[in-house]
This record gives sequence, C-alpha cells and structure tokens, in this order.
Amino acid sequence: MRMLVLVGTVLVAGAQLGLLAQPGSGSGAAAEVAAADSSWAELYQACDIDGMNQLIADDMVFVHIGGNVQNKTQFVDSVRLCNMEQVDTTPSSIRLYADTAIVVGNMTYTVRGMAEGRIIYTRAYLKHDSGRWSLVTHQSTSLTTRP
Repeated sequence: MRMLVLVGTVLVAGAQLGLLAQPGSGSGAAAEVAAADSSWAELYQACDIDGMNQLIADDMVFVHIGGNVQNKTQFVDSVRLCNMEQVDTTPSSIRLYADTAIVVGNMTYTVRGMAEGRIIYTRAYLKHDSGRWSLVTHQSTSLTTRP
C-alpha cells in the first residue's frame, strides 16, 4: 500500500510541476523514442540478441526491481535465456532534452513458470548522430495490487 501511495504522490507532483508529457507529444522525436521503447519489449520477448545489442548502448546500466544491477553484456545474456513469455510496455510520459529522452512507463511481463509481474520503469535514451536512439539506463520498481 505504501508503494502505491508513493507512486501516486510522485505522479501527482510530476503532473503539477508539468513534468509529465503525453507519449508522442511535441515532435517526431517523441514518436521515435516511443518506437525504440516499444522495440525493447518486442526484442526481449522475441529473444532477439542482435536487435537488443543494437538498441542498447555499450555502457548501459540496468537496475532491476530487486536492486541487482547489470551491464550490457549481463543483460543481453539474460535475454539469451529466452524466458520472457510476454512483455508489454506502455509509456506514460516522454520528456525530450536535446539528444536525450526520459521515458516513464508501465510494464506487465510474464517470466516462464512465474506469475505475471507489473512494474513502473524509467528509461533514458540517447540519440546518436545517425538518428538512432539507444537505451542507456533502465530502472524499475515493482507495482503490486492488493485485494
């Protein structure tokens, strides 16, 4: 319950301060970032190692809900296990700062043999001179529902 109150407080405060943007608002860049964010889920579920290697920056840092931290090699190795049965992401805000984008969203996922999980995530993407967006960091927090 405390987690839901905390998440709600952060979202309300962010909305009051004008920190939250609607996905795809503002420019074509926001749509590009939304597409990159969506491709992350598709690549993960499809166990697409080559695609994931292209999307993720070499110095990417991935912080899981349990607090464990992975670099690019470690994360891609976990994708290689191919244990994600379902991954669905929904960005709730995309903020653009020159060549950097911050995405906050919700994700539901099912790991083979486990119950469905729900998280809220924050991801940062960096735009390269080629126009490609790459994931540089991910942090997630578990969302739980109580009866």
